[in-house]
Amino acid sequence: MALQLAFSTLACPDWPLDKIAAQAAAWGYGGVELRTLGPGGAALASDPARLGAQHSRDLLAAAKVAPVCLSTSISLLEPDAAKARQARESSALALEL
Repeated sequence: MALQLAFSTLACPDWPLDKIAAQAAAWGYGGVELRTLGPGGAALASDPARLGAQHSRDLLAAAKVAPVCLSTSISLLEPDAAKARQARESSALALEL
């Protein structure tokens, strides 16, 4: 299996996912790291938690670009119930993607 390059959607927070997918394909990237702020994360135009896993998968597949990672800001150094819930929700989203 050949190594393919990817870039993070955090590098272009105002771009919608369809533009990111098209640019990734045009620039020769094999995938993108999807950044999420979790449910309600409206600050990133391409946030898969806001767009939905199926829609995000469809947009990337249409451009033949793979979702290679789901990146979050969750820190579990001092876990609590809210962080544990966020981690479970993000893990579920990553599986769907």
